[in-house]
Amino acid sequence: KKTLIGITGTNGKSTTTVFTKNLISYKNKLKSQMCGNIGIPLNKIDIKKYLGPIVVESSSFQLHRIKNLKFEIAVLLNISRDHMDWHENMNSYIKAKLNIFKNQTKSSTAIICIDNKICQKIAKEFDRNFKSNLITISTNLKKKSDINLSDNKDEIEIRNNLINKKIIINKKKMQFIAAKHNFQNLLASYSIFFSLGLNHSNFIQAVEKLKNIEHRMEFVGSKRNINFFNDSKSTNINSTLTALDCLGNNLLILGGREKKGGLKGIEKKTHKILRAYTYGEANIKFHNFLKENSIDSSYFPNLDNAFNSAVKDALKYKTEVNVLFSPACSSYDQFKDFSERGKYFKNLVYKKKNE
Repeated sequence: KKTLIGITGTNGKSTTTVFTKNLISYKNKLKSQMCGNIGIPLNKIDIKKYLGPIVVESSSFQLHRIKNLKFEIAVLLNISRDHMDWHENMNSYIKAKLNIFKNQTKSSTAIICIDNKICQKIAKEFDRNFKSNLITISTNLKKKSDINLSDNKDEIEIRNNLINKKIIINKKKMQFIAAKHNFQNLLASYSIFFSLGLNHSNFIQAVEKLKNIEHRMEFVGSKRNINFFNDSKSTNINSTLTALDCLGNNLLILGGREKKGGLKGIEKKTHKILRAYTYGEANIKFHNFLKENSIDSSYFPNLDNAFNSAVKDALKYKTEVNVLFSPACSSYDQFKDFSERGKYFKNLVYKKKNE
């Protein structure tokens, strides 16, 4: 009897889940709760306690097993190669993701961001495969969509072409990093907000309260000329490429247990990386790949050594630099999960700041 909102995508689903929960709970008596892949299993939610919609972060592993679960609103953010060690091939991975729309009916809403080529194709063929009402969203104005977002110098503009409405948000009042991936997350969250029929007048105020989530481009602090960023939730190369797009002058720490595809694509971001520091199982392989692609690199057995070397080098620069921890790998070689890995990195930063 609850309104279930499902959110999936290779990247961005945790941030979108948090954004959505906070936006639809703002000044709303029907408080929402989030669960699923973000930490609390769906069947552990106290249904009586939360009168509002339940926002479910849905991974491909969970969606693969769906039988009867129905999302009134289902969101697909993006799809890129990931988890091939489990799904075996890309078709199996895409099929699992599409299960988010599986049990929807004509009264349900599907939201797809068409910035991604795979998702664009899914949206084009949607009516042939699913029954729900499709809303397309995009941060690229060249792509015709139902709801879009444009990033201007001092503000962002959301255009809802379904009701001919514009929403202007002042960038200076935003507390999360103003970058394309976060705008996609915000746009998806707005589309859910709109689909629920909530009051637009509360939306801008609610956006100003949103913050980056822990372990996702999380600013940890500064020391002298160094800014530290914890992006431990980056478990694949596409997440790391997104992180590099947000910042310049990066001393990049990466490594762990390699995923299929490795660092392919990082060669396009050489201008963003001053130097790289690899660690863990993938350390030597990643180091060699980076050197082959003209990126200065050193390799280390563990995160402590990589971090200390990065800080030592960073202090030699006369300009402001970023020590960016964005591993592009799973954490399972040396940590229980990305959360433990991120907390470990943050403790290294706190110790260094207090020296």
